Amino acid sequence: MKKEKIMVSHYKQATLLDCGMACVKTIISYYFPKLEHLDSLQFDNNNHQGLSLFDIEDILKSYGIDADSYQIETPSLLNNVSFPYLLVVERASLPHYIVVLDGDSSSLIVSDPANEEIEKISRLELFSQSVGIVLIPQKNENVNSEDRKDIVTISYADKLYHRFLASLGWKRKLAIFFLGLAKISLPIAIAFLLQITMSGLLNIQFSIQLFTLASIILASYLYWQFSILETRLKGKIENNFLNDILSSFYKNQLNDFSLTKNYEYVSSYFWNLLLSATGIMQKFYLKVQLLVFCLLLLLLLKLNIIIFAVTCVSIAILGLYVNFEIRKVVKNQREFIANSSNFSSLVENTIYGLQDIISFQKSSDFIKEFDERLNELLGTKLDSTHITNRLLASTQIFIGLTGSFLLATVNIIRDYAHISEYTNSILILLLLSSILNSLITSWVALKKSQYSFEFIGLEEVGMESNLATIPVSKIEQLSCRNLCKKWDERLVFTKLNFEFNSGELTVITGGNGTGKSSLLNIIQGLSSPTEGDIVLNGMESFSTLEETNILDYLSVYSSEFHVFPGSVSKNINFTLFNKENYESNNLDSLNLNIALSHQIDGKATNISQGQKQKILLMRSLSQEKDIYLFDEPTGNLDRNSTELFLNEVEKLVNEEKIVIVVTHDKDVIARAGKVINMDEFH
Repeated sequence: MKKEKIMVSHYKQATLLDCGMACVKTIISYYFPKLEHLDSLQFDNNNHQGLSLFDIEDILKSYGIDADSYQIETPSLLNNVSFPYLLVVERASLPHYIVVLDGDSSSLIVSDPANEEIEKISRLELFSQSVGIVLIPQKNENVNSEDRKDIVTISYADKLYHRFLASLGWKRKLAIFFLGLAKISLPIAIAFLLQITMSGLLNIQFSIQLFTLASIILASYLYWQFSILETRLKGKIENNFLNDILSSFYKNQLNDFSLTKNYEYVSSYFWNLLLSATGIMQKFYLKVQLLVFCLLLLLLLKLNIIIFAVTCVSIAILGLYVNFEIRKVVKNQREFIANSSNFSSLVENTIYGLQDIISFQKSSDFIKEFDERLNELLGTKLDSTHITNRLLASTQIFIGLTGSFLLATVNIIRDYAHISEYTNSILILLLLSSILNSLITSWVALKKSQYSFEFIGLEEVGMESNLATIPVSKIEQLSCRNLCKKWDERLVFTKLNFEFNSGELTVITGGNGTGKSSLLNIIQGLSSPTEGDIVLNGMESFSTLEETNILDYLSVYSSEFHVFPGSVSKNINFTLFNKENYESNNLDSLNLNIALSHQIDGKATNISQGQKQKILLMRSLSQEKDIYLFDEPTGNLDRNSTELFLNEVEKLVNEEKIVIVVTHDKDVIARAGKVINMDEFH
């Protein structure tokens, strides 16, 4: 039986953990092939471990696609499963999702997010990689693409374009249009003047010849000046636009704590935006260029209708070819961003883990992986160059063929009386060719930019968040009421009921994975409990402290915090970007044994781990807050430094502060007014 052609888009993963996201998009495109902006869709990944099967089922259900997961004992059971289905396989000792789209008795058509394209693979080979878990989707017949109009939203790239137009102003729009028009009109005027001069060279008075020559020089000078003005104007507009985009991206990082889990890809995304963001503006330039292009065609029509018709046919054929190649541009940009992200990730992780690599003698493995990823990246870059060159060469073919037609026409019909029409037509064709090059370049830049925004998933973020204000001047008590936390379906803790009071040191202990850090994140407003409430001062109840100004009341220490390039004192006061020097009383309270003016380098390699921990602890201690949270504060401290830290904690308790410490240190536990064991809440 003849199978229908599969109409589906293949989506690649950008990071190691987002194969599930790519597979979800592939499955959705299978059922809704006309759905737009799938690349820009982002799905929540709260546990930073990729989408679980439960997450995938939930997302598909929101699109009218029912799905269930099954454990299969033998691969032969899949022979009766309808396509498509998601199969869990093992890759590099990790679970990996792929989508099986079609197949026969011996082979299967597979969309693997780790690969460049949809591929055919033997059933035997694929099932040997399977871990025996399959997710089978089924489209709800009551849902069609028309019902999914609500999910087709304006992409962020389009939003940026409309905002760009609004900020441009009518004066700049007119300036860009008239400068572009002048750059086309002046060469035509120069050619016209030259034609008049040459055709009547012997019959024109010398004064008129001088006037014509002066006019040509003036027109040439104006062309040069207009070109400079246009370049400056576009450069200024592009810089303002790029400043807006990169600022938005940077602010996004500052406002989204979860992005720290994917930090190795952030720098690659940043550089991709830097190189391609201004392509969005090309949409406006395209319109200007198209308008000028149409004006030239009208001029060609006035000169000779036959030449006009031939030119239009040539342009139509050229347009079909360019449209075909543009699809390759989008595909290439997708591969380029993915490959550059993977390459950037490898380089950054190699630098951070250099000691591990050398100690375990794995340099050769990393060099091999480096070469493979670099070759993939450079190969994609080379493909991009080839595509662009083919597109630009097509305009030269256009002008060559059309010009040849004109010359052949002149020789065949020998219409020398209208030779000026043909020469003027060739001039216009040359100008059309020049504009076509600009049109194609702008179109390529626009498509690359649009895809970059969709791939990276950038959305507009402002530095100022709409945080809910906690209606208390001072927090003297923080109570947990029936708090429960789950990650996916895994229970972290349940039924937490206790109080943290001012003037009291509370120690939290418990084994790994019992939710100690999760509880601190809930108190900081970095995550939300699954159930329960947080009550402040016995009156103000919150289901979550996310999107509140709770950090106005908190000072926090975590071993994951960083020291930054700059002096020790500026790191303690966290005044790294202030030019003034701020002094604090009792700045070196933990006996650092280094000068406060000591300059810390980029990766803090010129201080010890113990000194780094002391600096971070003193940073937290120097803040005037109501609540102090310390997560494993004594791990790298000697006994004397631990005692100094406990003395500082005792001062906070005497000042009626709420102090919460997560630790297994017996010396700290011995000083506690209350000890909470998280092992009891499972």
